[in-house]
Amino acid sequence: MLKWLKAKGLDDQIVVEPRTRQGAGRGLFSTRPLQSASARTAPLLRIPEAALLNSKTLNAIYPSIALEGGFNTSSAGLILNGTQLLSMHLAMNRPLDQTESQDPHFGPYISTLPRDFSSHPLSWIVKRERKIAEPLELELLDSLSPCVLSELQVVAKRFWNDWEIVLKCKETNREVFNLAEQNRHLNEDNFLWGWLIVNTRCLYYKIFTQNFPLSNLTLCPIVDFANHTSSISLPCAIPQTISENIWTNRKDHSAKAHDFVLLSPSQAVNDGEEIFLRYGGHCNRTLFVEYGFVGECTEEEVDVSDLVNNLLEQKNVGKQIKRILGAEGYSNDLSMYASPQPAHPSWRLLCALRLTNLDFPTSSEIESVLQPWQNVALGLADIVSEANESAVRKDLDKICEIVTARSGIMVARLQNNEVGLVAGNECMWYEWAKGNVMRLWEEEGRVARLVLDSVRGGCMF
Repeated sequence: MLKWLKAKGLDDQIVVEPRTRQGAGRGLFSTRPLQSASARTAPLLRIPEAALLNSKTLNAIYPSIALEGGFNTSSAGLILNGTQLLSMHLAMNRPLDQTESQDPHFGPYISTLPRDFSSHPLSWIVKRERKIAEPLELELLDSLSPCVLSELQVVAKRFWNDWEIVLKCKETNREVFNLAEQNRHLNEDNFLWGWLIVNTRCLYYKIFTQNFPLSNLTLCPIVDFANHTSSISLPCAIPQTISENIWTNRKDHSAKAHDFVLLSPSQAVNDGEEIFLRYGGHCNRTLFVEYGFVGECTEEEVDVSDLVNNLLEQKNVGKQIKRILGAEGYSNDLSMYASPQPAHPSWRLLCALRLTNLDFPTSSEIESVLQPWQNVALGLADIVSEANESAVRKDLDKICEIVTARSGIMVARLQNNEVGLVAGNECMWYEWAKGNVMRLWEEEGRVARLVLDSVRGGCMF
């Protein structure tokens, strides 16, 4: 790949390289001691624009396909965003088995990308929907907590929507798909692989001035080997911000103006030390369903929307309350947090429980008793009433007990599971994936116990 990068314009000395991490895939490591860069202006690595895989560099390969943010969208009936375009291109140029990618444009880079995503939970749920999932994949899906499964289903919906759009693109742009070999590669398996490459490895890259989160991104050789960390003590590189719209700016005022630049960590780095990226402020649940791993998250949380819905189903006017929660924006993302201390329910969860515990004499009188709750939601009052607040705390107590109990049950069940098999052979990734699921359950139980202590300790929220 280094030869290919040099042909694309790489002329800087490389001071980092990918290496295998013990038990954790590959990472990005320094090849020599690096001084601290307190001003965060010292480039650690510069990858030429021509080597980046994004909407702009692929536009020349697919000029007839209308792209989000592009010039040819005014009369287009079907427009692809960057995620869809990159996933499609990767699918059609996926390297098979131990062979190299045959893509004449980005083949050497594509050949360095991960070949398999069997341990990613999106693979399990997609295979289940296709009715080809292995028993251990079904077992792991069945072992997910309600909030993790719910968020994974949202990711799966995004995937299937993108696949549907790419299939429509194939039908309306048949001249693009005239190569039999590439056309054969555009199937669900390869598209899932390409989609996961994009979802787990793309970096923010401002191609358009407009806010196009699914198109202002790029795949970047070498840089995408860097792993995520939430730790402030580990060396972490930061991508340099591009302030201009690189799609429309064609002026060649600087040959390197649109290169991808990774800035050096603020602290000194030893020879052979790993250098990280920060993917953003994500909770472990999101890291798991989006990226396929669980990290050392310092902000532990649990979403209990399912249990609030269960409470509503026990009430005579539960359907009406659900409608109001939805209209007011409090029907999901109802969470509890371990920090900052004391451990506490989110404002959204408190609002939902306060509404749930309003005294509704009959369904026809719902609107007339909403005002005290609306005053609290708007910050005009602290509580609905003492009785309402007492009922909310009882519900929190019950919710915490349920989460604690089911967490303990699921952790014990997963600990007792035997080695996973696929087609009769031992599955190499099963124990790692099972460990991720266990850690998610343990986190939920830990948060619930801490919030329960806060509730019973009389903490005011």
